[in-house]
Amino acid sequence: MEIGRIIKVNEVHLWNALRALVMENMIPTLKPDGVQSNPGPHVRQGFAQTRETNGILFVLSESRLQQNLAKRIYQWVDRTMREPKKHIHHRQTPSIYTSHSYEYPPSNKKTATMKTLIFGAGPAGLVAALRLKQALGAEAVVYEIRPEPTTLGGAVQLPPNGLRLVERLGLLQAVLSRGFLSGRLQLRSMQGRVLADWDRMDGTRKALATDYGYVRILRNDLLKVLLEAVQENGIKINYSKNLTRIDETDTKVTVTFSDGSTDSGDLLLGCDGIHSAVRRLLIDPDAKPEYSGIANMFGLLPVSSKEMGIDPAIHATITPHGLVAVSPYTAMADHLYWFFSRSVPVPESGSRDGWEAVSKHEVDGFKGTLLDILADATGGWNGKLRKIISDTERVKFYPIYRMPQNCKWFSKRSLLLGDAAHAMQPHIGQGTSMALEDAFYLSRVLEDPRRSLAEAFKMYEAVRRPRVERVAQASADRGDTRQASGPAWHRFKEIGIGLGFWIYKTARLDKMGIGMDKEAVEYDIMQEPIPSV
Repeated sequence: MEIGRIIKVNEVHLWNALRALVMENMIPTLKPDGVQSNPGPHVRQGFAQTRETNGILFVLSESRLQQNLAKRIYQWVDRTMREPKKHIHHRQTPSIYTSHSYEYPPSNKKTATMKTLIFGAGPAGLVAALRLKQALGAEAVVYEIRPEPTTLGGAVQLPPNGLRLVERLGLLQAVLSRGFLSGRLQLRSMQGRVLADWDRMDGTRKALATDYGYVRILRNDLLKVLLEAVQENGIKINYSKNLTRIDETDTKVTVTFSDGSTDSGDLLLGCDGIHSAVRRLLIDPDAKPEYSGIANMFGLLPVSSKEMGIDPAIHATITPHGLVAVSPYTAMADHLYWFFSRSVPVPESGSRDGWEAVSKHEVDGFKGTLLDILADATGGWNGKLRKIISDTERVKFYPIYRMPQNCKWFSKRSLLLGDAAHAMQPHIGQGTSMALEDAFYLSRVLEDPRRSLAEAFKMYEAVRRPRVERVAQASADRGDTRQASGPAWHRFKEIGIGLGFWIYKTARLDKMGIGMDKEAVEYDIMQEPIPSV
């Protein structure tokens, strides 16, 4: 009797594991007597218990587990864990899910011993290394051009679709202990009037198995979490490695570095960001990043939202010249992150030197620039905003670039992930989550050892490219609202936003998730089918 995949849960804290199982498209259930059953539209209570592991065995159907049924199963498990255990025999070695991590069993030795070279030790590269190691048992070796972990960047956002995958890596609690968790967003006018105030999770709580929320976390803190996990998993990172050459054959890929060292593997992943060396040297040398027309300035302030007298939420102010936003970025809300996003023309010299001159001018005069823009702003909130800006000692400026949508993603044995493939504007906070989705879906298409890399890459692109393009377009559309406008048009925008949000709330559209990036945050890459090629 073929009983499909059996999942063994061996910890009392099972709620996270239950949700993870559902997201993995599990197959037919078992009745308590061990006979295969037809699951129907929802998961039936098919389970068995085992004395050896002091745990519970679950086999779940392909259908999404509804929240109320999940709670009933959880309650049953909590009660049953305290009762004497029976024993059933099963034919398949179960994979292990715990409240901290879970993994697929390697499909066979060929998959388990796949050597993967990863260039780039940022979030995309570290997540890829962890996922392939945990899911497939693949040997991952990471190379990084910098001499040590980078501290570049401000605070990044992890929305629910990204947090779900962070949890599946076993890192959710580590991230939540360092980042600010909230779905609340307040949008204000130049007069300090609240135009919109809502919890962005209202429309997704019912559809998701739990309330993940949105996390704002310092990029460096996220990197620390990933580095600790990589070390625990025995994954080696090699720093100060400048990639100079890539050679591919039908059976292996070889990389050469500026110090003369080389390495070979079965697969090369380019996770080295928007200025990817893997893309430049091999996959698509002609693809160049393009300027979006928007630039950001940001600052970090070691002061709590309570000290500043503001609610722990994301606060955004629409100005005639762009958007200013403030948010905590630590779990205790004792540090603030702010950014100013606006249109900035390309300098006459569009080179790095040209942008460096613009950056120096913007940074040197950032307080004057922002305070001039906010000079006409009134109300208590805008006074607090001016103080936050005035108290900031260091500010950073960067033009926002993106990758064109038609660039190549792969060659024979090499694949681009994250920003190296599809860098996008950050205006809906999905960049890091896209890299997470990339790594998880890649692990799925590589799972079948009978599938060639060419087939796996085509399957990967068939699913990932449409998804990435939708998210990138939504982010670009959001960025368009940050273009400069005259006083009359700006006032019209404020009135329109305020009226629109009043109608939105009155019609309770927020409760249905309409207009809240609902598809983006509810999306689960592990529910995507594997296409045929």
